[in-house]
Amino acid sequence: MWSEKCLPPGTVHLRLPRLFQVAKRLGIDYAPAMVGFDYRNGRCLPVFDGIVVCTEFKQAILEVCCGMTSIFFECLNL
Repeated sequence: MWSEKCLPPGTVHLRLPRLFQVAKRLGIDYAPAMVGFDYRNGRCLPVFDGIVVCTEFKQAILEVCCGMTSIFFECLNL
């Protein structure tokens, strides 16, 4: 997606680390977000950044992701 206008109606692009794992655990359908191309060694390779999900699942995914992040930092402080 080169801009937000490229998103299908009713979807949102989320760019946090490991979001695909959260969506998979919750059983939410998602698609990797291809944001461009990278040229290396004479080859054109797709670049992925985040996931695309339906707008109705955005809040649930973000809540679980924030919860997992806070648990991670609590474990580091022990």
